[in-house]
Amino acid sequence: MTCGQSSEKFTLQIKQFELTLEELEGEAEVADVIEKFGSGWPASRRDELMPWN
Repeated sequence: MTCGQSSEKFTLQIKQFELTLEELEGEAEVADVIEKFGSGWPASRRDELMPWN
């Protein structure tokens, strides 16, 4: 394996790691919203839980 191939492989591994982190963060956000709904989050404040807020 050449240095260039090693570099490309490492870059691919970093990208896969970043995607995994994004996936875990998304799961944590969903779990947080579910927990808030379950503990009586007011319906009038649902908009605050949307990811774009």
